[in-house]
Amino acid sequence: MPRISAATIGEHRAQTRDRILAAVSRLTRSQGIDEISMTDVAAEAGITRTALYNYFPDKAALLLAFTERVTGYFIESYERELPAGAATSVI
Repeated sequence: MPRISAATIGEHRAQTRDRILAAVSRLTRSQGIDEISMTDVAAEAGITRTALYNYFPDKAALLLAFTERVTGYFIESYERELPAGAATSVI
């Protein structure tokens, strides 16, 4: 039985997802996005490949989640830099 590393299962899943996406970030910088494998990501995140597939069914889904996270960081960063009262609507 896997060890739960948080107060709740939901928190544990969120922490594991964060570790997975952080692993993708590190690997894309060192290997490039095309070269990483699900096995590489699982090893870098410190989980089994089977566990990784419980979070993401394939590499495309994993890379989409990673892209969404990175895009979210950019949007938040740019919004903080906007002058007070500037429109922040999404097209």
